Amino acid sequence: MKNITLLQIPKTLTSLVVALACIASFVVSPSKANAEGTTQMNEMQDISSSTDVYVDILNAGEVINVSLCEDTLIEIYDINGTPADLSDDTLLDDEMFTANLDCSDPLPSPILNAYKYEPSQVGTYRIDFDESSERFDFSVTPNNTTEPDPSVDSGGRIWSYLWRFSTNDAVIYDDEYPEETSTDADLYAVVPAPVVGESFIWKLDLNNFAGGSYRLLANSIGLDAPYSGVSAWMDDSTVTPEFPIYLAYPEKPTQANSTTPSVSNFSFVDDDGEDDTFSPGTTTGVQDSGTFSFTSNVGNATYAITIDTNKDGIYGTGDRVLLGIATSGVNNVVWDGNYANGDPVGLGNYSAQIKLRIGEFHFVARDVEASGGTHNNTTWANGLAIYKATSATTQENTTLFWDDLSYLRVLAGNDDDGYTQTGDLYSDATSNLPGGVISGSTADANNDGKADGFHTWGDFEVLSMGDKNYVDTYTYGGVDSETTSLSVASVDGVDDDGISSGVEAAAPNGGDGNGDGTLDHLQDDVTSLPNSVVGSGAYTTVQVEGCPALSNVSISAESGLSAQDGSYDYPVGLLNFDIDCLAPGDSADITIFYDKIYDTSKWQARKFINGGYSNISGGVFSTANVGGTEVTILSYTVKDGGPLDEDGSENGTIVDPVGPGVTATEFIPAPGAAGTLAATGTEARSIIVNALTLVGVGFAMMLSRRKSRMLLR
Repeated sequence: MKNITLLQIPKTLTSLVVALACIASFVVSPSKANAEGTTQMNEMQDISSSTDVYVDILNAGEVINVSLCEDTLIEIYDINGTPADLSDDTLLDDEMFTANLDCSDPLPSPILNAYKYEPSQVGTYRIDFDESSERFDFSVTPNNTTEPDPSVDSGGRIWSYLWRFSTNDAVIYDDEYPEETSTDADLYAVVPAPVVGESFIWKLDLNNFAGGSYRLLANSIGLDAPYSGVSAWMDDSTVTPEFPIYLAYPEKPTQANSTTPSVSNFSFVDDDGEDDTFSPGTTTGVQDSGTFSFTSNVGNATYAITIDTNKDGIYGTGDRVLLGIATSGVNNVVWDGNYANGDPVGLGNYSAQIKLRIGEFHFVARDVEASGGTHNNTTWANGLAIYKATSATTQENTTLFWDDLSYLRVLAGNDDDGYTQTGDLYSDATSNLPGGVISGSTADANNDGKADGFHTWGDFEVLSMGDKNYVDTYTYGGVDSETTSLSVASVDGVDDDGISSGVEAAAPNGGDGNGDGTLDHLQDDVTSLPNSVVGSGAYTTVQVEGCPALSNVSISAESGLSAQDGSYDYPVGLLNFDIDCLAPGDSADITIFYDKIYDTSKWQARKFINGGYSNISGGVFSTANVGGTEVTILSYTVKDGGPLDEDGSENGTIVDPVGPGVTATEFIPAPGAAGTLAATGTEARSIIVNALTLVGVGFAMMLSRRKSRMLLR
């Protein structure tokens, strides 16, 4: 902690005590007067009357002392409920209290005329007061005759699930919360370990931490779903307090964690229990969601499931994260195929990672303009950090995580008209996922002027990054991980044998019919093309809408067929595939993606039927943007038993060899500089599948943003 220099203001401020020297021992000493409050937070932090303050009484005869600089009603409760429901708490005492502190002066030493309450037994008690106060102190003394003394080293008896503070109005400028209003307090959170009686104690080291009217809380997942694990706008999200935050190292006895987490059997299955593919954008009620399943060796843990939705091979910023509480044994987690903001992810094959974590601690700051901060966008002070506290005077580094990039966007507007998100990133927003950084590290790996081991943001002004936002910073005590795969489809797969389509050798009903490892109802990989058209793993991709599955997919050169076309050349071969329809006479909409841009001005959509060639009526060539690259596509409709069906009968199966034909004398190879795809093999398949939504092939996932209960607005 550090001393701060006060602004020259009309009130007389003779001195400011800002030293926090925490002492703690699991052997309770009844001789101390544990004064806690303004001494820890400093004189610029006013405590809000909406804060529920809790007190640990560890020895018989100890007395609760309350000191404020405002007249107020004080109520003492014996706690029985949870931080979300106080209705079960029992009122033990209430009294009108006359202020015993001066709102303009430092705390006296000792403090006289405190409100005193002597509990009848050891336990935890809740204090309510109905007036906010610029000076405050909550103390535990060993008896009624000992007065609290804020100049004496304090012990950790005072805590809250949700601290509410505001900055002293005397030093707030227009639209600014200057550095002089900040706090450098050290706070402590107690997070249960899997074994009862064991805990992690995390030290929250605040530095240049400034807000106008702000809140501090801690829990195991950060913001409520769906924004768990990331920072987000207050209007979009909610948060639920869970863990006690102490003003000093807690004296209440606990043991250190002795458990190592282990996760196994991580998998994904659609909501019909058929395979690892679901189709949120098609038939309502059919495979609209899927379930991740895993086995945990411990309870009281946290799971973090990250789907690599941007397909960069990194489980980190911009991906979809599902964060929640894991129990011992089998756990199931449902995913609807959406990002946290309700937007659907693209079609395709994805990998997912689970991390099973213990002792997870998310510190959520609500409406805090600056942590560390800067006035000139050049010179940054260090922001907050988290350490593992091993005693009141010792600590260990941990790994610190945050993600301010995925969903935080610049706000515009004012209090009168309201605020909107502009879509722009804050200039000081950062993310250190997936690896995190060692807390307290002064290295600056990305050369942004901020030490990597501190979560730093803001410029002490309105509409800086923390203003009107929840900013989440977190760590955890132990972790184990596994990965799995899944697919998002545009059609409802029907996998009657119940075997995962990613592993079965043949699956005529929505699986991997040709055994290439890719679901047939999405695509088929082609490793080479005929007629000297090559592309180092060039491919053709077919997409079918209206019938559930493809099978027998291949590509052939014209010379490999029983009859050759004397009038046309086929620069990318003839694609052969069977389409399995739901009923005889069904029609299917076909879209074929080729590997790059071709000159289609001379192309004709052609079909090989019963040993002869003909044109495809209604075939249209166009282009599509796939992963940022323009490619050629062919679209048309075919009917079971119709003129384009090879077998010519309404039997539920369409046999369909097709391709682009070019008059032999006018054949023009693909231009070399027209946007050839660089990705090949699996990478190319991922690009195509991920981009199918961009070309309108029927993937329209329903937005299902659900508002969690509004505990904190």
